[in-house]
Amino acid sequence: MSVPNAQGDSLPLSINSATDIESPIPRFVEVVRYFASGWHIQPKGAKKPYNPVLGEIFRSRYAFNDGSKGIYLAEQVSHHPPISAYFFANPQKGITIQGDLRPKGKFLGNSAATLLHGSTDIVMLSRDETYRITFPNVYAKGVL
Repeated sequence: MSVPNAQGDSLPLSINSATDIESPIPRFVEVVRYFASGWHIQPKGAKKPYNPVLGEIFRSRYAFNDGSKGIYLAEQVSHHPPISAYFFANPQKGITIQGDLRPKGKFLGNSAATLLHGSTDIVMLSRDETYRITFPNVYAKGVL
């Protein structure tokens, strides 16, 4: 699947400019903005199936308006327990993103929880920086 031009709400587009920021604190803020935006942005285009075949690889390419290009790969590496692995790279911007997600559900009597194990590493090669981000857990109380 190829996305001809990244849209303004494309998640990979939101991290591309981070390597252009000279100061480390605004660069860190851009990384946090990128991560937080992933919880509500629904990009146009291909949607990954909810329950992919084990070993199925999802691939996409991005052509950004600044002339840089990105690739994205994701794979369901295990069903029991469920584990997904993913990788994004934009060589022109010197950015790679890789990680894994291992969700686990729990029913706790009168509440439910989704524990999101795994992490994402955002590597800015031109800055010699790596940001490791872990996922938040989600709880619902008063279920019954």
